[in-house]
Amino acid sequence: FAYNSHMKALKAQEENLEAGKNIFGVKELSTILKVNLPCIDELRPQQDLNNQLVTLKLGEFLVKPYPPTEYLQYPITGKGKLVQVWANAGHGKTWFCLEWSCAIANGQDFLKWKYAEGKEPEAYPVLYVEGEMSVSELQDRLLLIGERYQEEDKTFNQDNFYIAPLREQPEQTFESLTDKVGRDHVENTAKRIYKETGKKPFIFLDNITALTV
Repeated sequence: FAYNSHMKALKAQEENLEAGKNIFGVKELSTILKVNLPCIDELRPQQDLNNQLVTLKLGEFLVKPYPPTEYLQYPITGKGKLVQVWANAGHGKTWFCLEWSCAIANGQDFLKWKYAEGKEPEAYPVLYVEGEMSVSELQDRLLLIGERYQEEDKTFNQDNFYIAPLREQPEQTFESLTDKVGRDHVENTAKRIYKETGKKPFIFLDNITALTV
């Protein structure tokens, strides 16, 4: 009886295929046959249902040789670090981050944060993702910063500063960083900059509210 049921179900699928109808997958076939198909399950990648966090006992952690953080402007700017700038709306977060990113792109000290003594200042590329401000206001601010650099007789390396304004994106919108595709866009852009400059860029995401769901 079971054999006949299987053959009827397979025959029905074959007839649907010949008629150009939609053919359902293994899940639907299993439902029709009222059985699991272990042979198919064996072909699927095995998923570890017992994934856990990787933990170290304190004694192991304290003696593990991790590379030290390499700082530019100590201690605010370091390679591999994540930093969040927080303030209420209208309190100058973007001004702060634009000045900060320009200092990184030009190998300059930033406010009270200085390059370590004996360490030669080094410029690094910056990827500045701006998800909210109008492009004209953004231009005005960066032009003012550039003019100040000229007045202070400082070199401003514009080629080190990569900016991704909202206005220039397809349909004037970013893919949300909440989704993998949005994070991939930023990561792939950073990889391109690394390939062009030979240095991994510092990434500014301005701001998290505008760039995520």
